[in-house]
Amino acid sequence: AKPIEMSQSGKIKFREDWVYHYIDGNAGVRQKSGYERYDDFGLKIEEAKFNTEGKAILEATFTYDEYAREIQAIGYENNVSFFKKWTYTFDDSKKVLTKTLFNNSVNHEKWIYKFDSAGNICEKINFNKDGELNFKYAISYTDFNKTKELIEFDTNGKQYEKWVYIYSDRNLNTEVIHYNSSNEILHTYLNRYDENGLLQEVQTYDSENKLIEKTISVYQYY
Repeated sequence: AKPIEMSQSGKIKFREDWVYHYIDGNAGVRQKSGYERYDDFGLKIEEAKFNTEGKAILEATFTYDEYAREIQAIGYENNVSFFKKWTYTFDDSKKVLTKTLFNNSVNHEKWIYKFDSAGNICEKINFNKDGELNFKYAISYTDFNKTKELIEFDTNGKQYEKWVYIYSDRNLNTEVIHYNSSNEILHTYLNRYDENGLLQEVQTYDSENKLIEKTISVYQYY
């Protein structure tokens, strides 16, 4: 399931995603790919993802603090249970937020978030369970504070992948172009919305501009 936009906060109670896989232009059988459940503040409190055989590969629930920051995640991923509790520290002088796993003495997973002058996250840096740099995202924004470009860098600081976001005159993200490290197109995503501006359909095209997947989202409201 794709992350819900913050502009949809407080409207959605539940979202279920169904996917069609295409082979030579022909759609396969519709399959449930996942769902997300939200509280009345628009925070994701439950998530599940399913593989092509319909088996759950992720089931998780989430808890937040008074600043809407995730402080706990419990669930299963690929049949392995996990329990994560997070703590946060903020350096106001550097505009840096650090998210640290603190309930597991051998897992040193950590996130560092850096902010631009508008308060948007402009860098996300991830460290793995061994405390080693895993990857980094660099994010730039449009004039209306939505993601314009996201670049993923590897442990050596080289571009690994890049996503470019295109918007309509209603500021809805209608297209995402996914590039590899050589700036070659890997995938193109075309987004379709309903009359309320909610994401309703995502069409995925490969590097040869062939339709390979279509995801339909169904909503329940508060």
